[in-house]
Amino acid sequence: MRRFGNRSQLEAIQDPFALAAELRLLGFPNSSSYRNTLARYYPFPASLAAEGVDEESFYRNLGYFLGRYREDNPEKFDNYDLSDVETSAVIADLWERIVTPTLEAGQLFRENATMTRMLTSLSPEEMTRDPVFSFNPDLPMVSNEHEATFEFICGPEQDGINGTPGILELADGRRFYVADQSGWATDAVSEAPFSQRIEVLAEEGLPRVEVDNAPILFDPPGQGAGCTCAAPPSRRPLLGLALLGVMGLVALRRRR
Repeated sequence: MRRFGNRSQLEAIQDPFALAAELRLLGFPNSSSYRNTLARYYPFPASLAAEGVDEESFYRNLGYFLGRYREDNPEKFDNYDLSDVETSAVIADLWERIVTPTLEAGQLFRENATMTRMLTSLSPEEMTRDPVFSFNPDLPMVSNEHEATFEFICGPEQDGINGTPGILELADGRRFYVADQSGWATDAVSEAPFSQRIEVLAEEGLPRVEVDNAPILFDPPGQGAGCTCAAPPSRRPLLGLALLGVMGLVALRRRR
């Protein structure tokens, strides 16, 4: 069965109760938008509220409450009248609010090889302009996969893997030292900036760098480390790495 069913067949259903039962079998999401749309046509029975049923549960299980439950408890629906409900209006509303946006979003994934996603927040007093989303065709492709290698520094004094120091090496050769596994979670970050680089993007051309914290976050890469390493490399790069989250896939190996 096609998700959301056939619109013309649903519009042919004249009985609001039968329509509620049919919607139960289709792939409509259990979202607030879906429940709010149903609430415009199917009022929440006061008898169910008196028994402790909340509105969200009622609309999430509308087909059950107006179907099998109503048949088993007809006295609770004596004054429940849906004679003014036009089922075609219900379907039209669902198609406008739920079906069409969902199908169009799915089509975007099928038609585009790459997608971008952004999450941000802004205080009301800082919103001096309306947000606008656009595309810049001049920007280079960016991979969503980042690989790194974590190398344990073995020695007789180490107590298992969790107490073993190690070095994380990125694909560009930068190396970050950590004294033990707990160091990743406990290392202080209060003195490190929260961004490596802040850029301004336009609708064409390359980004304009506003702030570049790379010199603060990254020291020159070290010259190797192992069981004979006398001193760890600088810990400052570790802070920047923790903030930026540049590690995607980490391959673990132990130096013999």
